Amino acid sequence: MITRFFLLTFTILLIHTSLSAQWNKIDLSDYEIYSIVKNRYNNGFIMCNSLKKGLVISKDDGLTFTKFKCTFTPNAYHFENDTIYVGGYYNYVAYTTDYGSTFIDITTDSIKNLGVNSIVAYDKNILLAGTLKNGVYQFNKKTKQWKNIGLKGQEIVGIVVKDKSIYANINYHGLAKTSDFGKTWKDKIVTHNNSPEDLIEYKGNLIYATYGAGLRISKDNGESWQSFDDGLPSGPFVGSSFALSKDGNQLFLIGDGEGVFLFNEQINKWQDITKNLPSNRGNEIAITNDYIFVECFPILFDNTSFIFKSKIQDIILSTDDSYSNDFSEKINISPNPVTTELKIELHDFVSKTKPLKTEIFDNNGRLIKVIILDPQESEYKIELSELNSGLYTLKFINSNNIFYKRFVKI
Repeated sequence: MITRFFLLTFTILLIHTSLSAQWNKIDLSDYEIYSIVKNRYNNGFIMCNSLKKGLVISKDDGLTFTKFKCTFTPNAYHFENDTIYVGGYYNYVAYTTDYGSTFIDITTDSIKNLGVNSIVAYDKNILLAGTLKNGVYQFNKKTKQWKNIGLKGQEIVGIVVKDKSIYANINYHGLAKTSDFGKTWKDKIVTHNNSPEDLIEYKGNLIYATYGAGLRISKDNGESWQSFDDGLPSGPFVGSSFALSKDGNQLFLIGDGEGVFLFNEQINKWQDITKNLPSNRGNEIAITNDYIFVECFPILFDNTSFIFKSKIQDIILSTDDSYSNDFSEKINISPNPVTTELKIELHDFVSKTKPLKTEIFDNNGRLIKVIILDPQESEYKIELSELNSGLYTLKFINSNNIFYKRFVKI
């Protein structure tokens, strides 16, 4: 059955756009929430730390919360469907299959008292843990045993597995890589003097955030790195956490006191999406099926935080009404959503002597179709019946003007 989309207002995306979306505050007065648990991959639920009830979890996008009955201080989480693995600051590693009502301890002497900063899956049978004191450990689900696989004596603050290679984020040191499951490590494939904040894979690329040294991206499995800061605030930017939408197409970033940003692949820039947030003083982000959650500190810090949520689709397709631009009243596309035929109306702003090149991209950024339109005409009709249902971007190129519009195909 073809998924139907709600009627959406079309979006014009320009280089300096600040996206406007509706952010709703979650009522957590009964809990005194002081932070949310980073959940950067969609797993359908959100977890928060509270002063009154400890760790709490919501399975309905923040409408209701229940107590997550963890008996030790949690520091790292890994989510596999309904199974949640939890690593402790000091002693334990355990998992729950009933959303925190009961836990099964999988701690062994080899990892006890090391502390766990991160837990990820290597494959369906192997987990990897980055420890506070002694490098990277593997956990075999069949044998129930932990084993060190390298970087002893190092504090590992994050791990990413890409194409069977393991990338370990070492505190105040840089990034290390192994392609033979820890037999050998290539050290310092990216280095800096700042504390590392987060590491993520996005569409085959590695993206690395630091405390005060900005973002870097590698498109060749860590062999080379480039700046990935375009659109972010200038100065010593602190990138705290990444999050990915359910389909893996939308990458979000929260900066420590800098705001929340969405990476716009069409213009290769980050865009600020905190316009309607009362405060940008937060440093954690979480994501569920349909919503993104942001932790914001109040202006006068009182040990509690405000949690706001916004629908991901609203953010992607929101229209910025705070910026005037010359194109907003000079182009129309209809209907939107569209089923078979899209009409484009132009109003005397394109060059009449040069053709209007129109490119259509899908939501993965793939070029689907190129159309050359006659600049002498003011109305065009584009046949789209062959496209699959989904979100698409129109890129118009005429003379020195390049601009974008989005539409939904149903």
